[in-house]
Amino acid sequence: MLKVFIYDEPEIFFALNKKINWKKQGCEIFEPEVKIVNIVDFVIKSNIDVLIAAGEKMTEKAIKDLTENAPYLTIVIMGGVKNAELNGITVVEKKFTPEGIAVITESLKAAHKKKEELVFVAKILVDRKFEEDSLRAMMKNETGFFAGIFKELKAKEISGANLILVCMKLINVLYDYLEKLGFKNARKQREGADAVILSMNSAKRVLEYTEERYNNFLRFDEGRKADYYNSITESIRETVQNNYGKSDFGVQKIAEIFKFSPNYINDIFKQHAGISIPKYLTSVRMEASKKLLAETDIPINDIALDVGYTRVNYFSRVFKKEFGTSPIEYRNKNGKKKKGEQK
Repeated sequence: MLKVFIYDEPEIFFALNKKINWKKQGCEIFEPEVKIVNIVDFVIKSNIDVLIAAGEKMTEKAIKDLTENAPYLTIVIMGGVKNAELNGITVVEKKFTPEGIAVITESLKAAHKKKEELVFVAKILVDRKFEEDSLRAMMKNETGFFAGIFKELKAKEISGANLILVCMKLINVLYDYLEKLGFKNARKQREGADAVILSMNSAKRVLEYTEERYNNFLRFDEGRKADYYNSITESIRETVQNNYGKSDFGVQKIAEIFKFSPNYINDIFKQHAGISIPKYLTSVRMEASKKLLAETDIPINDIALDVGYTRVNYFSRVFKKEFGTSPIEYRNKNGKKKKGEQK
């Protein structure tokens, strides 16, 4: 739904409500509860999508400030504004004629398209999940994921400036990944790709160029990728072996060490080791505790702490789930006999 604000006299507000079925147009009318002091601040803070305003209520400065600071906003001026540059702004001279109403409804359709475009662009530019999904798709060589992105970019007919931003983001994600794969020239290649994009005068060509880069990558030798991921997997194993005794050690800490998101680092490990990081960490802790129970007289409370558990009851539950017996039972059967140890 578009949030529409009508900045005009009450009679104009009511007249427009009679002429336009806002709900049918996918809009909701926003009615402020307080008096408007500054229209620019109000529109931005209220997240207005469409401003329909009387020409006499809008100064040239207000229009300029809105176009510069609220690029998502669709502005419809009724009656015109003197001495104002109205680039990209719709002007309705005849307010309540069929022609005038048609102009407003067409502006609402354009506003819907603009909002859909901005939501899609924002998903690529700032949504961390999109970046994670892209990395995961590259790791698994899922060509369909990227084919879908480029198909959607073409179908939505993203405006030139936004399309260039999206393509540069895609290029950066790609070359960040190549850099992690161990390509020494990845950074220089990324800078070169950015320069090529900025030199192009056709948004269509920018999109084609970006798609070519991805298609070339997806045909890349799988052996190099496999070597990289096997190396990461072994490094994770080593990291777990060296840190399992820390109670706060887990996927989050490993992700920070390897500079990946927790979900992504866990996906890498699970795909190449056949087990998730949390399960692997638990198995390492359990094997270490089993050895301590069998070969030492260290109290069970201390063993729990040594392998990363702050609560002995929880440690005992995990141990029994893993081996089908409690730590005490296991020690009594397999370990040294310790006088006075409670059974």
